[in-house]
Parts: sequence; C-alpha cells; structure tokens
Amino acid sequence: QYLAKKKHGEYEREKNRYHTENFLYDKRADIYLCPEGKALKPYKGRHSNQGVRKRRQIIYQGVACDGCKVRQLCTSQRFRTLAREERRELVERMRARLLSKEGKEKYKKRLHTVESPFGHIKHNLGYRSFLLRGLKKVGGEFTLMCIGYNLKKIQSFLIRRREVNQKGIGHDKSVIAICNISCISFLIRVLKRFIFDFLYLNTSIAQKHATDITL
Repeated sequence: QYLAKKKHGEYEREKNRYHTENFLYDKRADIYLCPEGKALKPYKGRHSNQGVRKRRQIIYQGVACDGCKVRQLCTSQRFRTLAREERRELVERMRARLLSKEGKEKYKKRLHTVESPFGHIKHNLGYRSFLLRGLKKVGGEFTLMCIGYNLKKIQSFLIRRREVNQKGIGHDKSVIAICNISCISFLIRVLKRFIFDFLYLNTSIAQKHATDITL
C-alpha cells in the first residue's frame, strides 16, 4: 500500500501535505520537522505486549503548535503528535531498497511468484500469525503450511489434467489422474490432521508448563 501511494505521488498532493510521511526525522537531534519547519520532540514512550504484535513506540509532540497558523490543517488536537516505532529505521531501510532500481526489478518478480501463495495462505486460509514461538518451531509451522499449499496446487493441476483427458485423449491417463487425485486428497486429509495434532500438542504443553510455573 505504501509503495503504491509513493508511486502515484499520493503523499505529494496538497491534501496530504501534513501526512506523517511528510515529516522529516533528524536522527542526530532525535526530532521530527513538520512541513512548516517546526520541531516535534520526544514526549513519552508507549509500550504494549497485547495482541500479536508488540509495540515499542516513542511519541513525538510539537513544541510550537500553539501559535501555528495552519494547525487546524495538521491536527485537531492542541499539539501534533507522531508515533515512531523503535525499529522504524529498519522499515525505512527496507523501503529505500524497494524504491531503488534494483529493488523495483526484484519486486516485479515477487508479484507473480510469492504474492499469490502468501495472499492465499493469509487471506483464504486465515494464517495471519504463528501459534508457536522460536525460529525452529515457527519454521516447522510455516513448512507445514507450505506443504499443504503445494499439495493443494498439485491436486488442482491433476483435476485440470483429468478434465483434459476426459475429452478424448485416453482412458488410461484419466484413470491414472483419478488415482493420483485420490492419493493427493488422502495426503491432504492426513496433513490437516497432523497439523492440528502438532499445534494442539505444542499448545497444550505450553499451557501445562505455564500452569506448573504459576503453581
């Protein structure tokens, strides 16, 4: 979404003049400069462990908003504030890579290679977060997701091939395709059962461990 808006110059339009993206960050002084050249200084920290994503933010607040003539265009509050993630520098570094010439070429390849699987896994299958913790366990969980996705792709391919074969290419090939589809369907059912048992087992162990610690 950010790259699309950046590409079409969304942040450069007058109506978005006071968008967060148009505030410049001065790393040496640790302040933000608004489009009018006025400073926003660190005001407080905001940390939260709730939800899937942990927040580690620093809130910056304007120091000269009271007498600003365009304050109503910038904020409805007395002072303009901005929230900066502690890992914001990493995000900005990645954006710079994506906006480079080499990054744009690589991103084009990503659109038709990995975006579709990720979109299907996240949106259609509902895997928006990992249930396990630790690189090894998360790697195993994601591998199971990919195996399921690949088996489903193979099944779809075999179904299409069977439909072609049934139009007159040969009875034997159709029989083979049907057998392959049956095998793949069975593997998918086994995989789903395995994923459920695997995740349920790890979750149960984690909950029992947490209960033991509490007791």
